[in-house]
Amino acid sequence: MPTYSFENKKTGEEWTDIMTIAEKEKYLKKHKDVRQIITAVNIVSGTGSTNIKNDAGWKENLQRISEAHPTSNLADRYGKKSAKDIKTRQVIEKHIKRQKAQLTPSKPKTERHQMYQQRMSAEKINYFNRNRKTTTGRGAADGGTPKNKW
Repeated sequence: MPTYSFENKKTGEEWTDIMTIAEKEKYLKKHKDVRQIITAVNIVSGTGSTNIKNDAGWKENLQRISEAHPTSNLADRYGKKSAKDIKTRQVIEKHIKRQKAQLTPSKPKTERHQMYQQRMSAEKINYFNRNRKTTTGRGAADGGTPKNKW
């Protein structure tokens, strides 16, 4: 049964009682000088376990799915990994992190530095456009494979 808090309007006395909703309504109608105090809800647990364990069949199913999708989060958690797979993934993540760090341009400290950065980025774009490989796989400018200036 629920617990209700009451207050006497005349004396200011507060107390709690355990009763059904119907009993509470009758009590409040009978005693006009008593009012119900609204309090925080008390949630009582213990009717079930919060530590749910899955059987081995479900884990095998998750492993099968993770093997089909090796780059997913599910594969990180349930997939079978060899030492080679772990090292390969670490190297890939390291290089992704490095590439992201290189893609963020540094903030120019002065106006002169900003002009230099703009000029260099324009030169890079022009260089790559000039030496872009064609459909034959040869460089456009010199007929051979372009050498990367940077």
